Amino acid sequence: MKYLFLIFSLLVFVPLFYCGQIGVQPTRIQGANSVSYNASTNTYNFYLNRNLCYSYTVIPGKSTNGGSFNVLKAYNNNGDYFLPSNFGGIYAFLEGAARYPFDHGIAFRLLNHRVLPGDTVLAYWEMAYGNDFIKYKYKFKIKGRTLTILVEVDSEYSDKALHLELDRCEHVQKPAAIAVPYLPLFYILYGNNIFTSFYDDWELSNASQIEVYDTSTSSESSIRYAQNIIYNPKTNGHRNRMMETIYLTTSSNITDVFPNVPNPVSEYKRESAKYMIWDFRLPFNRLIKSSPERYLERMYKDGIRNIWLQIHNWQANHGAGASYGHSGYDDGLPCVLPANRYYGGTPMLNSVIMEARLYNYRVGLHENYVDYYKNADSCSIGPGYKDADIALTSNGKKVKAYKNISYKGEQSYLLKPSRAAYYAGVWSRLIQKDFPNLNGSYLDVSSSILPSINYVDYDSSVAGAGMFRGTLENYRALFDTLRDNNGGPVQGEGGNQIFYQGYADDIEARLDIPNKFTEGKNFPVFVDFDMLKLRQKAFIHGVGYYPLFYAKSDYNTPRVTKDMVFQYIATELAYGHGGYIPTPDLTWDSNDSIVAQAKLEYKYVFSVQNDYANAEPIKILYNDNDTLKTVSDYIRSHPATYDKISSKNFMGQVKVVYNNGVIVCVNRHPTRSWQVNVGKPSGWYDYHADGALDTGVRSTTTFILPPKSGWVVYDPLK
Repeated sequence: MKYLFLIFSLLVFVPLFYCGQIGVQPTRIQGANSVSYNASTNTYNFYLNRNLCYSYTVIPGKSTNGGSFNVLKAYNNNGDYFLPSNFGGIYAFLEGAARYPFDHGIAFRLLNHRVLPGDTVLAYWEMAYGNDFIKYKYKFKIKGRTLTILVEVDSEYSDKALHLELDRCEHVQKPAAIAVPYLPLFYILYGNNIFTSFYDDWELSNASQIEVYDTSTSSESSIRYAQNIIYNPKTNGHRNRMMETIYLTTSSNITDVFPNVPNPVSEYKRESAKYMIWDFRLPFNRLIKSSPERYLERMYKDGIRNIWLQIHNWQANHGAGASYGHSGYDDGLPCVLPANRYYGGTPMLNSVIMEARLYNYRVGLHENYVDYYKNADSCSIGPGYKDADIALTSNGKKVKAYKNISYKGEQSYLLKPSRAAYYAGVWSRLIQKDFPNLNGSYLDVSSSILPSINYVDYDSSVAGAGMFRGTLENYRALFDTLRDNNGGPVQGEGGNQIFYQGYADDIEARLDIPNKFTEGKNFPVFVDFDMLKLRQKAFIHGVGYYPLFYAKSDYNTPRVTKDMVFQYIATELAYGHGGYIPTPDLTWDSNDSIVAQAKLEYKYVFSVQNDYANAEPIKILYNDNDTLKTVSDYIRSHPATYDKISSKNFMGQVKVVYNNGVIVCVNRHPTRSWQVNVGKPSGWYDYHADGALDTGVRSTTTFILPPKSGWVVYDPLK
């Protein structure tokens, strides 16, 4: 691990243009790029195939806007321009206070500008307030339709650089901020008949936080859609040097402006596709054959095969007489073992694992290397509690983590991300020693978090202190440890999975968008980003934990009905995900219906998931009043209502065609039926249509998909 951080530290200050990294910039569109300088207007123009895409003006002498992004313009195909960042730029500490680029009294002075080798434009600026100032460079380079901007503050001014604000757009006709499922870090701007993304490269960032703007501040020509990139001080009072790579991309096609995801491809991708996930969150003694519930035996006897069982609530008890244990789904770090004695302890859990393996099921246990509890019992084995293991805020206070309401509201603290690998190495080996028949695992929290939200350690004595990227690197390293020590693939929690998919072999694929919580059932069936950028990294299951698909928290989840299960299955099929079985207490009858629900997932999702798991989508189209459209054309037709589930224009009817001939049509529109013609006569189909629910050979190719939960899958491989 120390070598990882040595490499990490050496890369911190290496500019993008000279190290050859591609980061997360959008896929390059082929064509000839060029840059020119107009001396009469002091403007650099950036072209793709001789079409003007962007311009940047350098203003000699002193100005009130020259060193901000107010002088950066983006153009559509008609030559109309807008400002992607009205007054974005560096927010600095000058003359004893934080100053924005647009503050009264701010002055910019151009120190130098020229074209560097490789058609890179350099602009060197001084931003001053009174007698105080900061110096920094912008470097611009166009590749395809993307303008890459490297922002570098001179190292002697590092402590003055507070934020890099991308601000709001301006001069845009009726702008709309488009929220894309599974892309939680920024919105995509629609306006002037084009789509625009403007975002920071989180793989190269030196920042502490990358925050998404709230879009509520908007007007007829302006809306917030991008990011605020924040540099907080470490415990020694110093900040990391501001060096950020940001990407500005415009296109008439929204998929052109999606970020790439340079995560690795999971080595267990094909293996994961062989299973359904069973997310078991009740006492583990209910699984065993000798229990009244006999969940495992009942599943197998009813023909449910290929289960990957994830046992969540198994950990050691903490607190005298606590029948449920204080840790709930957490491990109660720093003391994990032995297994919960009220559920039968380690012997009973071993019996559960052995029975599951007898049925050829895969089994994993929930592990957590984030939430660190001071009141955990003293460990008879393994590392015990140390104050030095807790992450620190900028002012040296302990960073609070999860507050465990299942046991007296016990407050946990954030285990230093730099210590997570140590704890994962120790405890996962001890867990495997006590439970040698495990062949999988589940990594909680550190597989899902956005580091910006209280997961950065500012302890200046730690490598990567004060860095968003430092937390990411530490948490990503855990997957190899658990994979090696637990003898199989690792599933992650879901949420912000853009950072972890591929490092994680599987994800409990919770639907997410920037800023606001939306129940999964209310999302438009907007599958393009997940299909084109994420699913190639790992085969994943479900569309999230049931309480987050149907409600706003674990505590107000409605009892799940069969119709709700059909809605969930339809969404899984639309995204091309695998089958997911929730914990039994969420089904329509907590004792009897979990098997019935598992049979639905097994018949209607598992039966086809292997056939689309490794196929690539070649067409993704949305039905709009009996006309099939790309996602760009659909949103262009209904920019204000495509994602409103109460609207007749809700984007809920999608057709996905895979390169192996599999075709999936899903109707999640709340009120409208959809008639589709798909496949060939006497082909094999999986469908909830025409008032029927079935799989098998069918002579006709026309289906009427009901609202909310209709689907048909044509599978020529059967």
